[in-house]
Amino acid sequence: MKNVSRLVIICLACFHSEPVQGEGLRVQYDLVIKSGLIVDGSGASPFTGDVAVLDGRITAIGIIDAKSAREVIDASGLIIAPGFIDMMVQTATPILENAEASLGLLTQGITTINACGGNSAAPTDPEIVGQTGWRKMSGYLQALDQKGLPINVAQTIGHNQIRRIVMGEVDRSPTNKDLRKMQDLVKEAMDSGAIGISTALNSPPAMYAQTEEIAALARVAGKYGGGYFTELRSEGDHFLEALEEAITIGKIADVPVHISQLQATGKSNWHKLPLALKKIESARDRGEKVSADICPSCDNPKNSQNNVFAIQQEYVSFSTGVGLLASKDILTHPRSLGAFRCLFSHYVRDLEVVTLEQAVSQSTAIASSEIMAKDRGHIAIGSPADLIVFDDEAFQEASSLSQPQDPSKGMKYVLVNGVMALRNGKLTGNRSGMVLRGPGYQEELAPQNIATGATCSSFAKIDSIMKESLAKHHIPGASLAITDQGRLVYSRGFGYADLESQQPVTPTTLFRIASLAKPITAVAIMKLVESELLDLDTPVFSVLNNYEPFIEQNAAYDVRLRDITVRYLLQHRGGWDREVSFDPMFRSYHIAASLGTSSPATHDEIIRYMLGKPLDFNPGERYAYSNFGYCLLGRVIEKLSGCTYENYVKKHVLEPLGITDMEIGRTAFKLHRSGESRYYDPHYGYSVFDDHLNEKVPQPYGAWHLEVMDSHGGWIATAEDLLRFATAFDRKLLSSASVEQMFERPPGLAGWTGDGNKNQIYYGLGWQVRTNTAENISLQMHAGSLPGTSTIVVRRSDGRCFALLFNARESPFTSQINYEVFPALNEAIDEIGTWPTYDLFCE
Repeated sequence: MKNVSRLVIICLACFHSEPVQGEGLRVQYDLVIKSGLIVDGSGASPFTGDVAVLDGRITAIGIIDAKSAREVIDASGLIIAPGFIDMMVQTATPILENAEASLGLLTQGITTINACGGNSAAPTDPEIVGQTGWRKMSGYLQALDQKGLPINVAQTIGHNQIRRIVMGEVDRSPTNKDLRKMQDLVKEAMDSGAIGISTALNSPPAMYAQTEEIAALARVAGKYGGGYFTELRSEGDHFLEALEEAITIGKIADVPVHISQLQATGKSNWHKLPLALKKIESARDRGEKVSADICPSCDNPKNSQNNVFAIQQEYVSFSTGVGLLASKDILTHPRSLGAFRCLFSHYVRDLEVVTLEQAVSQSTAIASSEIMAKDRGHIAIGSPADLIVFDDEAFQEASSLSQPQDPSKGMKYVLVNGVMALRNGKLTGNRSGMVLRGPGYQEELAPQNIATGATCSSFAKIDSIMKESLAKHHIPGASLAITDQGRLVYSRGFGYADLESQQPVTPTTLFRIASLAKPITAVAIMKLVESELLDLDTPVFSVLNNYEPFIEQNAAYDVRLRDITVRYLLQHRGGWDREVSFDPMFRSYHIAASLGTSSPATHDEIIRYMLGKPLDFNPGERYAYSNFGYCLLGRVIEKLSGCTYENYVKKHVLEPLGITDMEIGRTAFKLHRSGESRYYDPHYGYSVFDDHLNEKVPQPYGAWHLEVMDSHGGWIATAEDLLRFATAFDRKLLSSASVEQMFERPPGLAGWTGDGNKNQIYYGLGWQVRTNTAENISLQMHAGSLPGTSTIVVRRSDGRCFALLFNARESPFTSQINYEVFPALNEAIDEIGTWPTYDLFCE
């Protein structure tokens, strides 16, 4: 380690070590990194010591007992530093589709990126909203939060983006109206957490903008505490003039200026870089906030001296200029995988033009200040634990112009917010990164801090669980209703039904309820049974006897289909197992293509197709969840009632219970019902609709066909209406004998274990039933899940029920938010001592 010859070993007793809690009990750290050379980001001399992490933050520095930690990393002979910050990555969007896009950054020790350039992922042109799923910056940052990030992301709003949306590609100055529209877009982005506005004035349409236009937009960012980040109008013959323009914009707008990728291009202009650095120093001496980043490069030795000049300036930080790769198969410049390796292996270790501690400081603390994340970039007690552990000698550039894809060597461990993102040079798959929102973001307007509907002290813990769940899982909105002995005692909305318009969820907000449709369909079937139009043991295809099987070449009709009864379908014992074969309700395009019909496939086409496929097990033999089985039940209702499934259920199930707002939802956002929530999912699919067939779309809006899911997952409802149904169907719609049948334990492996013991959880007729150790029913419940939707309704044996609806399904921590929150809510209901006596159903 040539650059640490001035190493000072200091008295570690002055550092916090072995912290205690309560009666002398030692804190159990999540992680201790032992015996490394700590380069803390301050620019001070390195020292040898340990670093402890707890709950995502650095909690101790010094000599720390390894026994106090759940995990220990031996960093002997290695360097411990704050995670590096890449000051210019074009976009964070590749992470939404491929978390491995971060590999090239993490292997360089980069834990935070500034997504900064002339273009930004948001806002979007209204014409492509259907492809992205967001319109504004708030929607885009929500998608990043919900997907989960392997690294931290700071985000600017791109000037190219907003000019193109408002004015197109025209070469003219904006009208006053144009300028106000662009300023409004900047304002929304800053409100949502952008750290400033960024320009690439050397590319269209930004190159058509005059200084005054940029200054007017930068002034808006500045009012929120944001900055102006710019790729200069020229890096060639007019390089110095372009730099002067950027500094002028900062003065006019009263905003900090950061020059992205400061460089003079063309041999005839190389001499201008020292002059540019002097201009920046002069501006800083005048009290103006001007800084820059460069991309350390090892592939252009002829211009290496300019890199040396720049690297030696304390206000210069570093960037890759490319950053995330959408695919490892895409060729890239080696700097995207090697800029920081080049800095430390070439300029620090080999040339010794800057000390290790100064290079780390510029890569961390100084950079963090530029992106308004001043709590990061330091190894200090209380700071977020963005930490890297690397081998200084092995940390070298592997990629080259001939092999640009090779990742860095020597980076051993990378922690992002205290969680291991890279272990022994390999991605862990953890997604502990955060969107680092800028100073304009108003935390009080975050979803977890928005609630509608009345509450009382009895429900304080319930309110807390909901708010904590929204915060932890980055959920835009939720609705929760609770009843006690049939009385509605709690009904609240949390967060936003539409994040971008800040429309809050209210108790009357409609949500897709997904598989909560199944209990409703089951009750409708039982109504037909009570009307003696149907018997539960009737073979379903003796009722649905008008379908011609679509049998593909070399296939044969499975005669076991004739043995499937209505009861088997209600209990998911029909013979289809989506884990063995597939779920046809999510194969609309494939089925339509096989039949040669338009897409998406209809109910009838799906049934014909499935009649040509073999079953996965003998009907009645065991349980296997089947959406298709409930699709068939919907058609049984239509065949026997002579009306549509939706109309029959409304007339015979919902309306008698006073439910008038429920209906089958619509796939397309433009067909949403008034008062319906928007749905949030970070994943994409391909449209199954002929007019946009195979176009990339957000999962909730076109990647599957909601309308065809009517009887197994198509309804929209409020939480209150679901409880109107759940608390009264057994009293007002069905006989006690029918209700008893609905919750009976099924025979065989559906209700019993292989050795003859009773399953504690089984599926009755449309309901999951959970029993306690005394074999008494404790819960009757059902959950629902679709991309952008997570729901659950629970009937408890103590006469209390609740319905919980989310407008998102997953988070970085779980694939099913409903099951994540359900246990805490159920336990909190157990703990309520005094229940209100009012009934909100009567209001």
